[in-house]
Amino acid sequence: TTAAAANHSTAAAAADADANFPVEHDPSSSSSPNANNDDSNSPAQPSTLSCPFLPPTIFGAAMDYLRYGEVRTALLVGKTIAHHAVKHVQTLNICNPYELNVRASRRFGNVREVNILCLIAFEHAFMYEHSLVRDAATRSVPFLLSFPKLDTTFLGGIQILFADSDQLDRLEYDSKCQYSPTRCVAPDDHADIFRGLMMSLCGAFGSMALPQSLDLGGIHDGCRACSETNREPGCNFCRDCCRSLPFHNVVDMNYLKIISPLSSQRAQDCISARDVLEIVSSRPGGREFLEGEISVLRAYLATFGFEQVAESESPSTKEREMFVHRMKELNATIPHRVYYAPLESLQFYLEHGFKPSNMARRTLSLILQQRGRRSLYASNSSDYDASSREILAKASFDRLVAAGFAIEEDDFIVVDAANEPVLAGIESLMR
Repeated sequence: TTAAAANHSTAAAAADADANFPVEHDPSSSSSPNANNDDSNSPAQPSTLSCPFLPPTIFGAAMDYLRYGEVRTALLVGKTIAHHAVKHVQTLNICNPYELNVRASRRFGNVREVNILCLIAFEHAFMYEHSLVRDAATRSVPFLLSFPKLDTTFLGGIQILFADSDQLDRLEYDSKCQYSPTRCVAPDDHADIFRGLMMSLCGAFGSMALPQSLDLGGIHDGCRACSETNREPGCNFCRDCCRSLPFHNVVDMNYLKIISPLSSQRAQDCISARDVLEIVSSRPGGREFLEGEISVLRAYLATFGFEQVAESESPSTKEREMFVHRMKELNATIPHRVYYAPLESLQFYLEHGFKPSNMARRTLSLILQQRGRRSLYASNSSDYDASSREILAKASFDRLVAAGFAIEEDDFIVVDAANEPVLAGIESLMR
C-alpha cells in the first residue's frame, strides 16, 4: 500500500509538472486546424508529433540511459524532445571523442552527471589490454567545464564482460573500466598523455572552475603511473594532485595507508602518508574532512607494529607454548602476534585534525582484525574464525583510550607485557 501510494504521488507530481505543456498535433491529421494546408514544397522540418501520454520529464529520464549519440538523434524526433525534454536530461554518456563538443552540449543545461567512456578503447572484446585515446584526453576537461550543475563524472571506457546466468550460459554486459598504465599498450606516450589530463584537472580544481564536491571517478588506477624522474626530494606531480584534487580522491579508500592518487606500490618512495596528511590538513576544510575520515584511521593503524612471540629467544620453549595455547583458547586471530601502537604516530595524526571520538565503537578493532586475517590469507592458512580477536599490548590499549577511541577490553585480547614472562624485555610492548 505504501509503495502504491508513493507511485501514485510520483505520477501525480509528474502530471502537475507537465500540465501546462502544449500538446502538439500531427499536421496530416483531420483534427488539425492546418490539415488542408499544402506544405509539400516547404523544407523538411523535424516531426511535430508528440505523445500526450508521455510528458517531457519521462522522455528526459529515459534519455539518461542512452549513449550521447543516441540522445542527439532523439532530438530530431520532435519538438517535445528537442525543446522540452532536453531540459530534463541529467546524465550524458559520451562514447566517441568527437562528441566532446562544448557548443553542441550547451542545450543540456541541467546535466549533473557526465560519463566520458571514450578515454580508453579496447582492441578486442573481453580483453584487458587497451589504448588511451589522445583526443578524448585533451578535450575532456573543457567539456566538463561547460556543465554548471555537474556533480558526478567518470573518465574511462566500456568493456564487454561475461557474467554467469541461470538462463544463459554466458551473459554479456558493459562495464566501466579505468585507464591502467600496466595494461595500456598504445600510444607509446600514454603515461605522459594521462599526466597531462591530470594536470588539466588539477588546474580546473585549483582555479575553482570545477567544484571540490565533484565526485570524480576513473582516475585512481591510472594515477599510480608515477614518474620515477621527480622523486628527489619528492614527487611534485603527486604533491600538486594532493593540493588540488577533491579530498575523497586524494584519500583512496582502497588502501590501508593514506597515499596520493598518483602513488603506486612504491608510494613510500614518492610521497609519504605523512606528506599527504600535511598537505590535506593545510587546505581549506582539510582538517574538518580529516576529523572523521575512516581512511585516516586506516592510515594510523598501518603504523601499528607487532612482536612475534614465537621468535623470542629469551623465554623457554614451554613458556612460549603455554602463551600461544592460552591465546588460542581466547580465540586470537594470530596467537603468537601482539600488536602495539606507536606514540609518535598517534600524536602526529591528532595534531593534524583526526578525532578518534568520531569513530564508532569497534571500528578500530575491526580494521585491525582485517589486517590479521589478510596475513592468514597470504600464508594460505585455513585457521580462520570470523569471531576472532587481535592481541593488543595493555600500554597501547590505555594510550588509545586516553586519546578518545571508543574501544573496550572485550574488543581485543589485552595482555600486560609486565605480567607475561614470555613478553618480558620487549620494550615496544611496554611503552
